[in-house]
Amino acid sequence: MKRNDGSSAAKNVWKESSKGCVHPEEMRIWDPQTGEVICRRCGEVIGNEPVMVSKIRHDEKLQTYLNRTKLNIGTLPPEGRERTEIIVSNIAAKICSDLALPRHIVDQAAAHARRILRASRGTKHRVTLNEAAVAGVICACKESRHPYILKRIAEAVGMDPNGVYRLLARISRFYQLPKTVIPPERYVRFIGARLAKKGIDPHYLSLTEQYACRILRMEGEAASKAPLYAAAEALAAADERMAHMIGCERIAEIIGAVANGSFAKNIRRLKNSQVTPPVEAMEYVIQAFWEG
Repeated sequence: MKRNDGSSAAKNVWKESSKGCVHPEEMRIWDPQTGEVICRRCGEVIGNEPVMVSKIRHDEKLQTYLNRTKLNIGTLPPEGRERTEIIVSNIAAKICSDLALPRHIVDQAAAHARRILRASRGTKHRVTLNEAAVAGVICACKESRHPYILKRIAEAVGMDPNGVYRLLARISRFYQLPKTVIPPERYVRFIGARLAKKGIDPHYLSLTEQYACRILRMEGEAASKAPLYAAAEALAAADERMAHMIGCERIAEIIGAVANGSFAKNIRRLKNSQVTPPVEAMEYVIQAFWEG
């Protein structure tokens, strides 16, 4: 299936930026209201099958059908969008109820879920209403310093814990999550998994990840406030202090950033870290010296 909006660039945005998601069949969802086929892994709209779309949108007798939607309808008119925000608030409240969370977290979770939904409209990616609600609950718990267990939240909504991390990583592309909702170290593994698919030496990549995590723990204040960018900067700094086998351009490409400006400045700050590279990396340093 091909999108009928004529935008070939939009179709391949995620694939071009990460080259890591191939939209496996089991991760695809079809939204009958918009006709969009959405990848649950990366959020990209990968197809468009406009069956019944205009009929559902414009026939008042079928408007109640929108109340049962499971997806963020980014193309709905404003009056339809308000309805989905009510639904996502109710979903967030139910998750909080199932987890026996206090009332103040319920209100915060609903507010975060609505804001996530609004932020996703007009972006290259989508989130389902359930996904927005789950992320809203996690944001509210973290913001309130409530001792939550991500695995327990994942079980309550029938998601894999790693899937929740992937979801939060995707949402962080268009919504500012509360600080440390996902530790930057977790994003290091997230980026590393995509670098592994680009043919980087696995042993060198493992050492780079370990070193980046140590830098973040010691020098994290010198990195970006956004955990995803902080992780990328730490990886680039670690790579440059070792054998420079990856390159900051390739790392920046993974997160859809440009390797200049504040990104480059933060890398330079992190390179001045007092944390020494792993001893095991010396063989790569020597190899780079003789080849360089």
